[in-house]
Amino acid sequence: MMKRSTEDDDEAEDDLEDFLKKVDTISSQIQAIKRGEADEDLLRLPSTPTSSTASTKTTNDSLEFERRRQEALDRLEQEKAEGARKRRDEEKKKWWEHAKLVHGGESKTEGDDDDAEERRRLKAAEEWRRSHDANDYSRWDRWLTDLDDPIAREQKLKLKEKQNAKDMSEFEARNAEWCAQMRKDMDKRRDAAEAKEKRCARLRKEGNEHYKRKRFQRAVLFYHECLKLCPFDVAVLTNIAQCQWKLRDVEQTIEFASRALFVEPNHVKALCRRAAALSASEQFDRAVEDLDRASVAAPDNASVTAQRLRLRRAIEDASIADDDAVEDTTIASFATAIREARDDRILAIAPAVRATLRRDPREQIRLRKLGVVAALLKRALEKETLVEETLLTLRAMSANAVNRAEFRRRRTPLVLIARAIRDNHGGIPAVNAAVALLETVTTADPEWRRAVARDEALVSKLENARLLRSLSSEPSAPARTLVRGTIRTLLSASKRADDQTACCEALANLTRRPDARPLLIEFDAVDELLRIACRRESDDATRAAACAAIANAAIGHPETCAAIGVEGAIGILSAVLRARSNEMSKRLATLLARCVQGDPSTLERLCDRKIFDDVVAAFLREEKLVSVVAACLKRSASLAVRAREALPSLIRLLPVDAKEIKQADPVTYGNATQCIIACAERFGNAEDVAVWTRCGIVERLIEILKSSENESARRNAAIALAKLSRTAPSLLPRIRELRGIEIMMSVLK
Repeated sequence: MMKRSTEDDDEAEDDLEDFLKKVDTISSQIQAIKRGEADEDLLRLPSTPTSSTASTKTTNDSLEFERRRQEALDRLEQEKAEGARKRRDEEKKKWWEHAKLVHGGESKTEGDDDDAEERRRLKAAEEWRRSHDANDYSRWDRWLTDLDDPIAREQKLKLKEKQNAKDMSEFEARNAEWCAQMRKDMDKRRDAAEAKEKRCARLRKEGNEHYKRKRFQRAVLFYHECLKLCPFDVAVLTNIAQCQWKLRDVEQTIEFASRALFVEPNHVKALCRRAAALSASEQFDRAVEDLDRASVAAPDNASVTAQRLRLRRAIEDASIADDDAVEDTTIASFATAIREARDDRILAIAPAVRATLRRDPREQIRLRKLGVVAALLKRALEKETLVEETLLTLRAMSANAVNRAEFRRRRTPLVLIARAIRDNHGGIPAVNAAVALLETVTTADPEWRRAVARDEALVSKLENARLLRSLSSEPSAPARTLVRGTIRTLLSASKRADDQTACCEALANLTRRPDARPLLIEFDAVDELLRIACRRESDDATRAAACAAIANAAIGHPETCAAIGVEGAIGILSAVLRARSNEMSKRLATLLARCVQGDPSTLERLCDRKIFDDVVAAFLREEKLVSVVAACLKRSASLAVRAREALPSLIRLLPVDAKEIKQADPVTYGNATQCIIACAERFGNAEDVAVWTRCGIVERLIEILKSSENESARRNAAIALAKLSRTAPSLLPRIRELRGIEIMMSVLK
């Protein structure tokens, strides 16, 4: 009870103290009023504003008005944009509906276009084959009853056209007034179409002028007006896509480029512009597809190549940006050492850097983007000790296509390579590193091959077989220098099979060029190549390349055949007889035939030695040697007499029916027919004719005429029939019975 009374007394004292404080405050304010020092805000009545309050209210009202005004403007702008979007969507829908109605229901793709083109090509080829000289002999058995052959169809068409012209003239005579009005309407439509085309051309020209002055919005307006007249003008559609690209409207760029591609699927400009827009929107897969199609449509277009390179860089940048991995500290330390020109540190870190670059392709990109490659090359040009490590590092970075292109563009890497190889800058290790780098970049990049081929002094120092093979496929490479270097390398590479194969393939490539063919004789390479071609221990790839090199060099150069001589021909013949595969046998036989055709004296000397008995014997076992026998039978009467006994085997090489013709090699039976021609000119007694008849020579030749699609084989068969009918008249009744004369004349026409 006492405690509660104490608490009440404390509360009373607090209230009294608060009251006294308020009294003191009021007294002080009264004194301030008397002195004229009172605060206006303290004396203000609740309904009476002060000057500062009035000013604040005016400012707030102004801000509120401005806010409402801006909201109204934003609303109008939004409505305007919404209306424009709706109009654009309606225009887009209308255009695509019209386009699908005119150009087909679905967008054409490259593959569809290629398939359709291939089908059209095959159909045209079949029509040509069946209509050319009326050679569809499979239908001749029902010629009189079925008039659906090519010539009959053509006659029917001409008769139908003639009848239509007659009917039309009669119709015009009966309806002269209606036809006159129809012509007037057609003239009006033609005039209207011409006027529309002229106006469209004028609008397009004005749009082009605005584009040249960088007034892209104005250009788009004129192009859209042009589209109203010519909605499927591909040039206008691609121009709109380009303007939208300049205006940074990626969506519209893709839209109008897609429209152009719907009308013309392989339009290069439209593909490139859509690829650029797709790349900007990070749709890299579609961009790559478009640029691949553009490369197929225009393989030599420099702008397409440059855009592909830019796309690769964009993809790499995106992959690095998306990569959460921490940058390798080795690469960072290497870049720091290059910037600080610490050569000892560079040499110490370089092997680890190369291992990192080979392990992680992303580091190849990072090292290039650090911008230290140029500084490293500059140091290597000054310090020989850095050349080898620099070249090896560049080789590790060259696995990336963008890096290769960047090195080629800078030219400094090629300068360093040339100095290392030509001037021995950096010693033998640097030369080996330079050759390895060249082998890597020239194998992967044709532009690098062209750049190296232009430096003849550098090419003259090269002795790497694989690098020489890579350069041999470049037309601009100096033929004389490459042939000399390749032959020098071939002679020194006799114990290394891979290098020998590469050298032979390089010479085979080079001898395709007329200016390189006489160089094999000049540099005494024929004997070595012949030794490789005839040596059984060599692998087939090396022997085939050596055969190709000699055979190419013999084209138009009889001195090459003379250099082979009769001993070389005997060696080739022996290799033919010992060949392990049909393909190798064919290549060697082709080389032997080339030698015989290029140098007739070789044939005569072989006939004197009676070597061709072996050829005939080999021919009976190997059909691929027919080309050699055919070439020789044309030249040598004595050989033809020896081949008389082999004639039945020749005849049996000819296919019997259409099924065999489809399966047989047309070159083989065409060459066999050549041999028969050579024999038919010299023989034809009753015994020979009896042998030919038993072998079915007439039936086989006529079947080739009827069913073969090889023009050369059919021509040879027709000539053989003509020779037989003149040499052996007793065969004429059988030839006439099978309509051979008619077929033969149509082929020879």
